[in-house]
Amino acid sequence: IAMSHGSCDAPRPGDTEVSAEWISNVLRENKIIGAEESVREAVVTDLKGNRGLTGAISKLVLTYAGDCAGPTSMILKMTTEGNRKSDSAREGMFYQNFQEEFSAYLPQVLYSHADMSERTSVILMSNLKETNKGTDVNFLFGNQIWGVPDGAVDDSYPDQLAVLEEMFLAAAEWNAKYWNDESLKQQKWLKSVPWYNGEDQQRWEHAIQRSKDAWIKCKSKLDAGEGSFTMNEKLRKIIDLSFDNSSWEALQDHLQSTDVPFTLCHGDFHAANMFFNKEKPHLRIYDWSEIGLWEPCADLGQTVISDIRPSVWLDEDVKILRKYWEKLIELGVSADEFPFEKCLEGYQRAPIERWIWVFCILFNYGLPDCATQYFHDQLLAFVEKHGGDREFYV
Repeated sequence: IAMSHGSCDAPRPGDTEVSAEWISNVLRENKIIGAEESVREAVVTDLKGNRGLTGAISKLVLTYAGDCAGPTSMILKMTTEGNRKSDSAREGMFYQNFQEEFSAYLPQVLYSHADMSERTSVILMSNLKETNKGTDVNFLFGNQIWGVPDGAVDDSYPDQLAVLEEMFLAAAEWNAKYWNDESLKQQKWLKSVPWYNGEDQQRWEHAIQRSKDAWIKCKSKLDAGEGSFTMNEKLRKIIDLSFDNSSWEALQDHLQSTDVPFTLCHGDFHAANMFFNKEKPHLRIYDWSEIGLWEPCADLGQTVISDIRPSVWLDEDVKILRKYWEKLIELGVSADEFPFEKCLEGYQRAPIERWIWVFCILFNYGLPDCATQYFHDQLLAFVEKHGGDREFYV
């Protein structure tokens, strides 16, 4: 949908109101309300956003002029005025380029605008909690340390391993479709594409330094005996050595290796970005702001470390990984070029590489010590199970 002019303009970063005329037009164009029906008022709530780090996420509460069976609320996500970055338009670009192909796994997206030059995106989508019977996937996994709201989960939902299997198999669908697809390297808005093309070294080095600085701050706090967070010495040494051995040259060697597959990856594949619908297809996945090229198993292990207690996944995750691999092969990935042993090696390594960066960068967000301890223990459990004798990760 093109940006309009006049009284029915789409909202832009910094706006505090949404035009009822604009949203009426959007709903009509998507055949959600009739040509003669209209929204009388769209009230923006939760304008400061929620846990999302890439944009403000608000709920629009809709009232209609006369009788209308349209939705009573929608979800609006847009770049915040003070947080425009070079990749701020990426999620909007994703919906514009891939919405139809990924539709089985997405909430209904009614409007998507992306402006690379202005570094902005505006996305309007259905409110899954109104249009679908289900719950947030993170609630099914226990919601880390944050607690599960009363009534959010009941016995009708599958167990955690069954949900994890659905997540892995969903990823296999798009991973297989874009497996080693060189044409994706022309889509420079996708995350990591410049790095695969040997470009944007400064930005990569800045990201690594940002995480390293946060890690130094964490160690200073630990050494001063501040707080209640306890650090495992083995993991501390691994993180130190990982930063010491990270370099642009090492990254390029890895990305250009023919032994390391790449594909289209969500990039922030964890349970808080998913909704479980009681009707099939069960999964709805959102927050595609990190969509880009990478090793597929980094996504898979990210959610295991982020969301699932070791008592649940220990000795079970590799069984589910094999089902993921079998799905890839069924969908056309070569078993000769990508045997299960290579899939397992990637799963045992790539999620830890990602999570070392994430674990350290989280110190910049002022998490309580209990949350830091949770992520520490989750990462350590994965390292202990899958790390072998590896001393560092690059």
